[in-house]
Amino acid sequence: SEADDLWAALQGGANRRLVLEGAGHQSFTDFADQLEDVPMPAEEGFEILDIYGLAWALRAAGDETGAPVLDGDESVSPDATLSR
Repeated sequence: SEADDLWAALQGGANRRLVLEGAGHQSFTDFADQLEDVPMPAEEGFEILDIYGLAWALRAAGDETGAPVLDGDESVSPDATLSR
């Protein structure tokens, strides 16, 4: 919710917002489980981000293999919500 104003200010159809329920600010660091008490294990957060990151990198390279993930047609996790 802290980024709602920034998200609302973005323009263009290529923008995506990924929200991970149960993740925290430090969830994507090597010491996530030591800094915060969050329900999402660090390994799960890393796996979700790896999938979305790879899909984005493929699209940037002209490969649409990851399009179902980036377009929201394929769910990566019940804890991951993708919006445009």
